[in-house]
Amino acid sequence: MVLKNNFYNEVKNNIIPPLELLKYKETDELNTETAKKIFKLECEFRKCEIEHNIRNITIIGAGRWGSSIAIHLLRKNFSVTIQTRSTKTYRFLVENSESPYLPGMTFKGDVKYELDINKALNNCEMAILSVRVPYIKDIMSKMDNISDNIIFVCVSKGLGKNFRTVPAMVSEKIPNNKIALLSGPCFPNAMISGTTPISEVLACKDLPLSTALQSLFSTSMFRVYKSQDVEGVAVLGSLKNIFALSAGIVRGLQYEEETLAVLVTKGFAEIHRICQRLDIPSSTLYGVSGLGDMLLTCYSLNSHNGNFGYRLGMGQPMKELLSAWEGPLPEGYFTTSAVYEFGKINNLKLPLINTIYEILYKSLPVKTAVNDLMTRPLGVEAW
Repeated sequence: MVLKNNFYNEVKNNIIPPLELLKYKETDELNTETAKKIFKLECEFRKCEIEHNIRNITIIGAGRWGSSIAIHLLRKNFSVTIQTRSTKTYRFLVENSESPYLPGMTFKGDVKYELDINKALNNCEMAILSVRVPYIKDIMSKMDNISDNIIFVCVSKGLGKNFRTVPAMVSEKIPNNKIALLSGPCFPNAMISGTTPISEVLACKDLPLSTALQSLFSTSMFRVYKSQDVEGVAVLGSLKNIFALSAGIVRGLQYEEETLAVLVTKGFAEIHRICQRLDIPSSTLYGVSGLGDMLLTCYSLNSHNGNFGYRLGMGQPMKELLSAWEGPLPEGYFTTSAVYEFGKINNLKLPLINTIYEILYKSLPVKTAVNDLMTRPLGVEAW
């Protein structure tokens, strides 16, 4: 990557004052304005340094989302290694240089394919984790002697046991690495279309790093916002899957669009209660990665969670659907269980989430579930 300005080199050549001055920024030895300028200098220097150093990126997971991000980064002239644990997928990638999950979309540029995760991570500056939540622990356990300098960007959505988010699970394994999260309302086809204006949020506690990654991912058609609320963005990206699944049930039952409007509104109220309990700020809740992501997945006909719910709404019994379902189960299935337990522990009023749990794990018939919700004691609307 060609550095767009000479700032990085000027700092390295001491044309700009050395960064040792930063140790004074929180003391009385420099006035406030000077301290602010030095802090800005530090952020800009680190941003440029990060952008200058990231050349080789590894994508862990060769599914639809991981593949679409690989195509996106190859178009930006990065060197990309795609890692998959599936021998079948690996052979397909090597033979066709195309994702088996995105027919017709080829990988063009400096791209390699790898089965071994440690080989895939060797010599990379950044790794993008794009595997389903139930497999993250196993994937992380196979990583040996990972360099602390590798930046990890999580793109998986979902919650593990004890309400653990993906960034939290990753940081447990590699506590010394910088971790970020990319999340928001986007499906793979929109990411790789190059003609659809889309937006997501890059969450990272390290401000210079989030600024650098914001620039790294952004294009004229992909606008990336930055946030420091990593846990909030991760939680909201997971919760919306429950209601995407519920929206599929509504469609399967052939209800009118008014039903979906009520579901999304009252579902968002339940998400609001969870956010209050977790002290997630309203800027995250009502932002692109919160409300924006929920609207897309609930109203879209392309949602993996929605398709699962649709079959339930059409009358397929839960046990039969589980045995007949091809491919990995949708994240909403697992997230519902984690959120249900969280709600019980914290005594939260979550009637929709509790009902979805009963459908998924107790085989409650969907029409019975609707009747139970509609015949509850009448009350005042409240958030």
